[in-house]
Amino acid sequence: MPQDNSTYVHSGLKLLQEALTPFVEGRLESRLKGFWQIEVSDRIPSLKNLVEDGKIRWDVAALLKVMWNWKLWKDAFNDLKEPAHSYVGVLTVARNRLAHQANFTDKEVTHALDTMNLLLKEIGKKDAGMQEFIDKIENLRQEMTPNPPQETQENEEGVPDPYYRPSDDWPSYYPKMW
Repeated sequence: MPQDNSTYVHSGLKLLQEALTPFVEGRLESRLKGFWQIEVSDRIPSLKNLVEDGKIRWDVAALLKVMWNWKLWKDAFNDLKEPAHSYVGVLTVARNRLAHQANFTDKEVTHALDTMNLLLKEIGKKDAGMQEFIDKIENLRQEMTPNPPQETQENEEGVPDPYYRPSDDWPSYYPKMW
């Protein structure tokens, strides 16, 4: 059953939350030692509201904030390749747009779902439990675009150009300022 675009992003972020929670907690526990919940909530004050009985009630925003925080990234996630940190930034913007009820184009949804998969694939190199979530997010993407159109470019004679690469019309997650 087809869904609207924001539902695809929401579903993907729920899967991302489910995948990231044990990974992030495990990393923070093993790398920060001791009362890591207090250290994390001290570094990111907005998480103090999510600490209850010494445990953090994770939502996707909190998980992304923790991974985006540069000091925590260096302390707990530094063995992931640098693009993974950028993926977290892109997903934070997508999550914020969803929270503020912005409309998503098909390309923006595809970009968000692909970025989720890229992040989970990078994490999957260190944590084997990610493949299930990668497959579920890929299924969402396939449901959204079951038969993606193939872009081609023809030369003057009408023959398809074998060297043509579709333009990467990256979605604009950032508001137009001017």
